[in-house]
Amino acid sequence: MASTKYSYIDNPRYSQSGIIIEDGEYKDVIYLYGKVQFIEENEHLRLKFDYQVLRNPNNVDTESDSFRNTIGDILTENLEKEVNDQRKNRENHT
Repeated sequence: MASTKYSYIDNPRYSQSGIIIEDGEYKDVIYLYGKVQFIEENEHLRLKFDYQVLRNPNNVDTESDSFRNTIGDILTENLEKEVNDQRKNRENHT
């Protein structure tokens, strides 16, 4: 999954935290996720999401499949973590 190092970064102009990529080809790119949804295709779920690049100091291609796959992996990792955290909270309260 996401082997890219990243962290959250606050920006007072936005209500949600941005994500800064800290290594690799997309180092120093800061972006936000927009609408996130699951699309069912042939009995499988596919993750579809919008994003907005806030900073791209190295002028890398943020429209490429590679970039979308990288930030998609980061999103998937965060969704899985959220689900696991919720599951643990439910187990601790029963």
